[in-house]
Amino acid sequence: MLVLSIDEAIQDIFGKDVVAALHEHLDFFYDVHPEEIPYRIDTLELVLEKNFGKPFKILERAIAKKLYSHLTLPFAEKPNYTLQDYFAEARSSLSILPLSTDHPTLLSTQKNVA
Repeated sequence: MLVLSIDEAIQDIFGKDVVAALHEHLDFFYDVHPEEIPYRIDTLELVLEKNFGKPFKILERAIAKKLYSHLTLPFAEKPNYTLQDYFAEARSSLSILPLSTDHPTLLSTQKNVA
């Protein structure tokens, strides 16, 4: 879900070409493949900040909103939260929900279609 949310948020703001460029950049310079992004959020944040400057915070919030939407969790913007913070909060929220076969998982690559 995180990678899908990242791709969708970036595509909504910048277009498909930027999504592809981000994945190529992460792979070439940081050896981070798409399936590894949920485990390397710190690297993703570094790359976003280096490439987009201070406005990367807007992008982080857009990614978090997409993620929470896919996970059917309520989103509340929080000052000074990073993508890692939102991800940890989503993980914590999901851990207290009852297990369900129709609830998307945080690391899933599929979009929730209800």
